[in-house]
Amino acid sequence: MSNIKDIKLDKDTINDIIRWVTPDDNFVDKKVAPCQSLFPLINIFHCETVVELGTHWGCSTSSLLDNCPSIKTLYTIDSYLPYKDTVKPYIEVSESGANFLKLTARKNFSLLPPELQQKLRIIYGDTLQSVKKFEDKSIDFLWFDAHLSEDQLAEELETWYPKVAHGGIVGVHDCGNNGSGMDQVVYDFMEGKYTEGRMSYFNDTLSWIKVDE
Repeated sequence: MSNIKDIKLDKDTINDIIRWVTPDDNFVDKKVAPCQSLFPLINIFHCETVVELGTHWGCSTSSLLDNCPSIKTLYTIDSYLPYKDTVKPYIEVSESGANFLKLTARKNFSLLPPELQQKLRIIYGDTLQSVKKFEDKSIDFLWFDAHLSEDQLAEELETWYPKVAHGGIVGVHDCGNNGSGMDQVVYDFMEGKYTEGRMSYFNDTLSWIKVDE
């Protein structure tokens, strides 16, 4: 951790990672994942195929696997390239920082029980290119957490949404309380589309159940 200045990650992220990479009896049970509010739905709807856009350091990935036994396969996708957030707190990650996150995710995944590791499929690549690996209506839960701009989110929604099955769950993080316009991107995309019940907002996340038109 001596090169934290070179890594260019915010202090809270570094502290969270340090807690996670030190295994203890409560390792994966630290439910700090932003998608944790959707765990009950994932289990109730018996979601088997899950795709996560944006692995980062593996927090949500590990928590999903540990808390959602219905999951048979979880695909997590990340390019691990340098980036700068366009939403608060405007985190900037250098090339060394991106590599640090990649290695940290690998470490976290190695600490999962073997039966959970077997469910995990890691894809290193661009989310808009990786969509080609999936058939339409093949995903039971799709988690959007890779977007850095409104334009990127709009394009991800357009390309990935057909991959979600009828009755599948969709969650989009970074919507609302950080002052971004990401929530409006989602509302604009969903105009005229059908959902089962209302769209829900909680924990900076918009979520809903997809219904085919």
